[in-house]
Amino acid sequence: MEREANVPAFTFGWMSADIAAEIMKWQYPPPYSVYSMSGGEEELAELMNGTYYYALSGDGEIAGYFCVGGSARVPGGFAVGLYADEFCLDIGLGLRPDMTGRGLGACFVKQVMAFVEEEFRPRRLQLVVAAYNIRAVRAYLKAGFYEIGQFQSMLGNEWVPFIAMRCHLRQPTLVTERLRLRPMTEADAGDLVELAKQDDRAGRSLGELEDVSGGRLLIRAWKHRHYTLRQLQWGITRQSANAVIGWVGLNDLDPERERAELDLYLSPAFRGAAYGRESLRAVAWYGLEQLRLGRIQAAAEPGDEGYRRLLEATGFKPDKKPQDHSLREDEPGAGGLYILRKCDTAGMNDWASACGVVY
Repeated sequence: MEREANVPAFTFGWMSADIAAEIMKWQYPPPYSVYSMSGGEEELAELMNGTYYYALSGDGEIAGYFCVGGSARVPGGFAVGLYADEFCLDIGLGLRPDMTGRGLGACFVKQVMAFVEEEFRPRRLQLVVAAYNIRAVRAYLKAGFYEIGQFQSMLGNEWVPFIAMRCHLRQPTLVTERLRLRPMTEADAGDLVELAKQDDRAGRSLGELEDVSGGRLLIRAWKHRHYTLRQLQWGITRQSANAVIGWVGLNDLDPERERAELDLYLSPAFRGAAYGRESLRAVAWYGLEQLRLGRIQAAAEPGDEGYRRLLEATGFKPDKKPQDHSLREDEPGAGGLYILRKCDTAGMNDWASACGVVY
């Protein structure tokens, strides 16, 4: 993750007794005073339990701390099944009182995320925050977290509403018999520029990509939307070559409503080899089984009979309720709307056996 300009570069390390003693002296003003510590032996033992890390600012001063695993969990989360995901690492963060309210929160969170990703290699990160701590919620949203629910838990001597938030760090590569559907990097920008020139549909989907710098910006935007699980975009490559020959994605992801919209584009030079069906099945399986979506929708433009046939061959059926789709029938470019429901995928086991997931 890139660091914004004019913000400190934090360094992290395992919590020490001396640093823990300093952190326990921090006092936060109302309404954040609940985060202040009393300096007791139990608090020291908590900070020294092996799951806490300190953060130093560029000048070597103690700037904050964070914890991972069980130390980042609150009792109320267990009651709502928040901690059932074995691939999700829980984190908790604290910033020195005089550094809060200065716009440094998102930067601190992003750098913690980068450290944790390198150290633990989790697929997803999760945290909880008191609902009244609006500035922390904003910092987490800016860093790429999204809300997944709310619940009540004890904080001090009272019940407090909490917001649970999650961030997806690692998008997998999907491996099929002949293809590798992989997250794109900025090195693929040139391939995107060439794809944008293929036909009108590619140009509309990618926008006006005039040069490689525009392609890089687009890939960065896709990556950010992946963190917040709003979009997952894969470059389609053959196992025998690394060049991107198309893309397939899940757009407008809505985890709460368990839905997403699928988009596929394949270079004309590679159509007719069933690469499209292979790509659709892999991404549909990942969305329905791994992301636990209930349905995936797709739109075929007017006159694109090849894409319609491809959707139908993959199991998509005409959508009888287009009002649920972000595309409306009266919008330019809106054609046939199709939907694939998890309950309609009788051959999903075959799809799973034909697709591997690599993180």
